[in-house]
Amino acid sequence: MAFWPPPPGACGSTVLGVAFSPNGKLLASNSADGTVRLWNLATGRPVANRQTGTGPRTGVWAGAFSPSGKLLAGGCGDGTVRVWNPAAGRRVATHHATSSTVYSAPPPAGRIPR
Repeated sequence: MAFWPPPPGACGSTVLGVAFSPNGKLLASNSADGTVRLWNLATGRPVANRQTGTGPRTGVWAGAFSPSGKLLAGGCGDGTVRVWNPAAGRRVATHHATSSTVYSAPPPAGRIPR
């Protein structure tokens, strides 16, 4: 494993956690400013930025890829879990889980509960 310093300002704000994709090609960093950033581990460069919202409770406290790598979940300070398709760059679901911060967000077996 190699570590690199991201470019100045690339992380936006305090990084609260990271998750590696199952294939080892991407790293997702979740931040206090409500963003989830995807990083290419081979180049060390950001490849995508997902905004969960704005406001004082939108920090992303937890992040997890599904076992297939086709979904990425973020547990947010506003009590929601947001799920993205990292390849398509779109949000596929928002779950209102609780009225307080979500600290863990792995989707079960890569499926979105309905």
